[in-house]
Amino acid sequence: MQTVLAFLVAIGLLVAVHEWGHFYAARLCGVKVLKFSIGFGPRLWGWTSPRTGTDFVLSAVPLGGYVKMLDGREGPIAESEASQAFDRQSLRRRSFIVAAGPLANLLLAVGLFSLVNWQSVTLATPVLPTPVASSLAEKGGWVGGERVLEVGVTQDALIPIQTFEEFRWWLTTASLDRKVLYVKFNEPGRNVPLRRG
Repeated sequence: MQTVLAFLVAIGLLVAVHEWGHFYAARLCGVKVLKFSIGFGPRLWGWTSPRTGTDFVLSAVPLGGYVKMLDGREGPIAESEASQAFDRQSLRRRSFIVAAGPLANLLLAVGLFSLVNWQSVTLATPVLPTPVASSLAEKGGWVGGERVLEVGVTQDALIPIQTFEEFRWWLTTASLDRKVLYVKFNEPGRNVPLRRG
Protein backbone atom coordinates (compact mmCIF):
# COMPACT_ATOMS: atom_id res chain seq x y z
CA MET A 1 0.00 0.00 0.00
CA GLN A 2 2.83 2.37 0.83
CA THR A 3 4.42 1.72 -2.60
CA VAL A 4 1.14 2.52 -4.37
CA LEU A 5 0.76 5.72 -2.35
CA ALA A 6 4.36 6.75 -3.10
CA PHE A 7 3.77 6.07 -6.81
CA LEU A 8 0.61 8.19 -6.83
CA VAL A 9 2.36 11.07 -5.05
CA ALA A 10 5.31 10.90 -7.46
CA ILE A 11 3.15 10.71 -10.58
CA GLY A 12 0.92 13.45 -9.21
CA LEU A 13 3.91 15.73 -8.71
CA LEU A 14 5.24 15.03 -12.20
CA VAL A 15 1.84 15.63 -13.79
CA ALA A 16 1.23 18.82 -11.78
CA VAL A 17 4.62 20.28 -12.73
CA HIS A 18 4.19 19.26 -16.37
CA GLU A 19 0.73 20.80 -16.65
CA TRP A 20 1.84 23.87 -14.71
CA GLY A 21 4.49 24.39 -17.41
CA HIS A 22 1.82 24.43 -20.12
CA PHE A 23 -0.44 26.62 -17.98
CA TYR A 24 2.24 29.17 -17.15
CA ALA A 25 3.45 29.41 -20.75
CA ALA A 26 -0.12 29.85 -21.99
CA ARG A 27 -0.74 32.65 -19.49
CA LEU A 28 2.55 34.32 -20.50
CA CYS A 29 1.46 34.24 -24.14
CA GLY A 30 -1.98 35.69 -23.33
CA VAL A 31 -3.89 32.46 -24.03
CA LYS A 32 -7.03 31.92 -21.95
CA VAL A 33 -6.92 28.70 -19.94
CA LEU A 34 -10.36 27.18 -19.38
CA LYS A 35 -9.38 24.17 -17.26
CA PHE A 36 -6.31 22.91 -15.40
CA SER A 37 -6.85 19.27 -14.45
CA ILE A 38 -4.70 16.87 -12.48
CA GLY A 39 -6.05 13.44 -13.41
CA PHE A 40 -8.82 12.26 -15.70
CA GLY A 41 -12.36 11.05 -15.18
CA PRO A 42 -14.87 12.23 -12.58
CA ARG A 43 -14.17 15.46 -10.75
CA LEU A 44 -13.24 14.97 -7.10
CA TRP A 45 -12.53 18.56 -6.17
CA GLY A 46 -12.32 21.88 -7.95
CA TRP A 47 -12.10 25.61 -7.70
CA THR A 48 -12.77 28.31 -10.29
CA SER A 49 -10.62 31.43 -10.26
CA PRO A 50 -12.85 34.53 -10.17
CA ARG A 51 -10.08 36.58 -11.81
CA THR A 52 -9.21 34.38 -14.80
CA GLY A 53 -12.17 32.00 -14.97
CA THR A 54 -9.84 28.99 -15.00
CA ASP A 55 -11.36 25.87 -13.49
CA PHE A 56 -8.75 24.02 -11.36
CA VAL A 57 -9.76 20.37 -11.00
CA LEU A 58 -8.53 17.26 -9.21
CA SER A 59 -9.96 14.18 -10.96
CA ALA A 60 -10.37 10.53 -9.97
CA VAL A 61 -7.73 8.87 -12.19
CA PRO A 62 -4.36 10.46 -11.28
CA LEU A 63 -2.39 9.05 -14.22
CA GLY A 64 -2.17 12.23 -16.24
CA GLY A 65 -3.72 15.61 -16.62
CA TYR A 66 -4.41 18.37 -19.09
CA VAL A 67 -4.66 22.09 -19.63
CA LYS A 68 -7.64 23.03 -21.75
CA MET A 69 -7.17 26.33 -23.54
CA LEU A 70 -9.56 28.50 -25.51
CA ASP A 71 -9.33 27.18 -29.07
CA GLY A 72 -11.41 28.07 -32.13
CA ARG A 73 -11.04 24.53 -33.49
CA GLU A 74 -13.20 23.20 -30.65
CA GLY A 75 -16.15 25.47 -31.32
CA PRO A 76 -17.10 29.08 -31.92
CA ILE A 77 -15.56 31.72 -29.68
CA ALA A 78 -16.55 35.29 -29.04
CA GLU A 79 -14.73 37.83 -31.18
CA SER A 80 -13.69 39.69 -28.01
CA GLU A 81 -11.75 36.58 -26.91
CA ALA A 82 -10.31 35.64 -30.31
CA SER A 83 -6.87 37.07 -29.48
CA GLN A 84 -6.73 34.76 -26.41
CA ALA A 85 -7.32 31.57 -28.42
CA PHE A 86 -4.50 29.04 -28.74
CA ASP A 87 -5.07 28.49 -32.46
CA ARG A 88 -4.73 32.23 -33.16
CA GLN A 89 -1.19 32.41 -31.70
CA SER A 90 1.96 32.44 -33.80
CA LEU A 91 3.84 29.18 -34.40
CA ARG A 92 6.57 30.37 -32.03
CA ARG A 93 4.10 30.95 -29.17
CA ARG A 94 2.25 27.67 -29.75
CA SER A 95 5.57 25.80 -29.80
CA PHE A 96 6.62 27.49 -26.55
CA ILE A 97 3.34 26.49 -24.86
CA VAL A 98 3.63 22.88 -26.03
CA ALA A 99 7.32 22.59 -25.03
CA ALA A 100 6.85 24.23 -21.62
CA GLY A 101 5.42 21.06 -20.02
CA PRO A 102 8.43 18.81 -20.72
CA LEU A 103 10.76 21.71 -19.97
CA ALA A 104 9.14 22.14 -16.53
CA ASN A 105 9.72 18.42 -15.84
CA LEU A 106 13.34 18.75 -16.92
CA LEU A 107 13.85 21.70 -14.59
CA LEU A 108 12.19 19.73 -11.77
CA ALA A 109 14.56 16.80 -12.36
CA VAL A 110 17.62 19.09 -12.37
CA GLY A 111 16.41 20.83 -9.21
CA LEU A 112 15.69 17.61 -7.31
CA PHE A 113 18.96 16.00 -8.43
CA SER A 114 20.87 19.10 -7.33
CA LEU A 115 19.08 19.19 -4.00
CA VAL A 116 19.86 15.54 -3.30
CA ASN A 117 23.52 15.98 -4.22
CA TRP A 118 23.90 19.17 -2.16
CA GLN A 119 22.81 17.35 0.96
CA SER A 120 25.73 16.34 3.12
CA VAL A 121 26.20 12.60 3.35
CA THR A 122 28.34 10.92 5.96
CA LEU A 123 30.81 8.64 4.21
CA ALA A 124 32.78 5.89 5.86
CA THR A 125 36.39 6.70 6.67
CA PRO A 126 38.97 4.36 5.12
CA VAL A 127 39.58 2.22 8.22
CA LEU A 128 40.46 -1.37 7.42
CA PRO A 129 38.68 -4.31 9.04
CA THR A 130 40.43 -7.36 10.44
CA PRO A 131 41.70 -9.28 7.41
CA VAL A 132 40.61 -12.79 6.49
CA ALA A 133 43.13 -15.45 7.51
CA SER A 134 45.77 -16.17 4.83
CA SER A 135 44.51 -13.31 2.63
CA LEU A 136 46.79 -10.89 0.78
CA ALA A 137 45.90 -8.26 3.37
CA GLU A 138 47.04 -10.46 6.25
CA LYS A 139 50.21 -11.45 4.38
CA GLY A 140 50.86 -7.73 3.82
CA GLY A 141 50.87 -7.15 7.55
CA TRP A 142 47.41 -5.72 8.16
CA VAL A 143 45.88 -6.43 11.55
CA GLY A 144 42.72 -4.33 11.30
CA GLY A 145 41.90 -0.82 12.45
CA GLU A 146 44.48 0.87 10.24
CA ARG A 147 43.35 4.13 8.67
CA VAL A 148 44.39 4.51 5.03
CA LEU A 149 45.94 7.92 4.48
CA GLU A 150 47.32 7.77 0.94
CA VAL A 151 47.27 5.39 -2.04
CA GLY A 152 48.85 5.19 -5.47
CA VAL A 153 50.25 2.90 -8.13
CA THR A 154 53.76 4.31 -7.67
CA GLN A 155 55.46 4.61 -4.31
CA ASP A 156 56.65 8.16 -5.03
CA ALA A 157 53.24 9.60 -5.99
CA LEU A 158 50.74 8.67 -3.31
CA ILE A 159 47.42 10.54 -3.25
CA PRO A 160 45.57 11.39 -0.02
CA ILE A 161 42.11 9.87 0.37
CA GLN A 162 39.26 10.69 2.75
CA THR A 163 36.64 7.96 2.30
CA PHE A 164 36.41 4.19 2.08
CA GLU A 165 34.73 4.58 -1.33
CA GLU A 166 37.89 6.23 -2.68
CA PHE A 167 39.99 3.38 -1.32
CA ARG A 168 37.63 0.81 -2.86
CA TRP A 169 37.92 2.60 -6.22
CA TRP A 170 41.73 2.47 -6.03
CA LEU A 171 41.64 -1.24 -5.14
CA THR A 172 39.32 -2.04 -8.03
CA THR A 173 41.28 0.03 -10.56
CA ALA A 174 44.63 -1.45 -9.55
CA SER A 175 43.20 -4.96 -9.67
CA LEU A 176 41.67 -4.50 -13.13
CA ASP A 177 44.85 -2.87 -14.47
CA ARG A 178 47.01 -5.58 -12.81
CA LYS A 179 49.09 -2.94 -11.05
CA VAL A 180 50.70 -2.82 -7.63
CA LEU A 181 48.82 -0.55 -5.22
CA TYR A 182 50.86 1.20 -2.54
CA VAL A 183 48.97 2.10 0.63
CA LYS A 184 50.15 4.43 3.41
CA PHE A 185 48.53 3.76 6.77
CA ASN A 186 48.28 5.84 9.91
CA GLU A 187 51.66 4.43 10.92
CA PRO A 188 54.24 6.92 9.54
CA GLY A 189 56.40 5.72 6.67
CA ARG A 190 54.70 2.36 6.21
CA ASN A 191 53.94 1.58 2.56
CA VAL A 192 52.61 -1.87 1.73
CA PRO A 193 52.36 -3.04 -1.88
CA LEU A 194 49.24 -5.02 -2.75
CA ARG A 195 49.55 -7.38 -5.70
CA ARG A 196 46.73 -8.95 -7.63
CA GLY A 197 46.68 -12.70 -7.08
